[in-house]
Amino acid sequence: MLLRVTAKQTKFLLRQKEAVFTVTLLLWLVIGNYLGNVWKFRGTDVSQMYQSMKLLTLSYNRVYDSADMTLLITMLYPFLVAVPAGFSYIRGHRTGEEVFLVTRIGRNTYLAGELLSAFLVTAIVFCIPFLFEIVITAVSFPMEAQGDLSNWGLYSPEYAQMVDNYVGKIWYISSPVGYAVLGTLCFGIVSGILGMFTVGISVAFPVKYRVLLLLPAAVVLNGTAWLDAALPKGMGTVSWYEYLLLFNDSPKYVWFPVVGATVILGMLLVCCRAGQDPGLRADSSAQRFQRRILSWLLHAGASGIYAAHVPQFCDDDAFGEKLISVFLYCKCLYIQQISRTPEVVQTGIAQAFGGYLSV
Repeated sequence: MLLRVTAKQTKFLLRQKEAVFTVTLLLWLVIGNYLGNVWKFRGTDVSQMYQSMKLLTLSYNRVYDSADMTLLITMLYPFLVAVPAGFSYIRGHRTGEEVFLVTRIGRNTYLAGELLSAFLVTAIVFCIPFLFEIVITAVSFPMEAQGDLSNWGLYSPEYAQMVDNYVGKIWYISSPVGYAVLGTLCFGIVSGILGMFTVGISVAFPVKYRVLLLLPAAVVLNGTAWLDAALPKGMGTVSWYEYLLLFNDSPKYVWFPVVGATVILGMLLVCCRAGQDPGLRADSSAQRFQRRILSWLLHAGASGIYAAHVPQFCDDDAFGEKLISVFLYCKCLYIQQISRTPEVVQTGIAQAFGGYLSV
């Protein structure tokens, strides 16, 4: 039942004007970047040509030459990622479609179908144009070219350090095309998670104006840039585009993708819990399952920080420890909401902060 509902909803959303508009806009950006590359590098000898995959729209390496389209993508993406499927739940709620489907298949199946279809539609919309660009670029430009837009020599220490900072550098060393394809698929998966997150927000917090649903993903993504400005300089970056764009040579934190996914999925779980059937909320087994899932998410986030915060995280050990305590404190608050047991909460808070009060 769930698979059939998800498939039908996915097909329906892919035909809607929001998805068509997003795909069309991305294709225009991709084609504009491709035509610009063709015009600029026409007649260039292979020995002087740059690696073709580094000319893609999603390539961060373009900042060393001309990154107009890449900059435009980074400006639009935080808001654009919610457009293909982020409005699906609120639309069904207003048109009465939700009441009809909930009566036939149940609310939980309906919500699960909405979330899965939002993930699939957003991932497809943000993958297809850039995969298409990889194909036409591979056909049009010489694959033997190995140049880098930074113009560093291939055997220079600077270039070796740049490659070492790539996310998935092993894939790049094995095959630049394979690296570009896998990076684009990861870009689509992250986009799908953010699209699903937007739907989860609309389930938990009904809004009067649909345009407000553009804000949650934008706040999360732009919040990483604000956080990056507050972190110690020179150790790494947490800005979202440093991880999602291909061929990014900035130093990065190993723990950040894990913590970011943990926070988003945890918030999504809480939002979906607010939209479940009242009967399911009263089910103790369902509550135990949700408590285990969120507990695991919070533990994973804390472990991700703990695994890499010293000395790679920052010069001050206390900063990383305080972040760990924040995750543990969030877990205690959730236990308080579920159990309503003061002793459990007091014990949990003591465990979370007992070792850090002197920090």
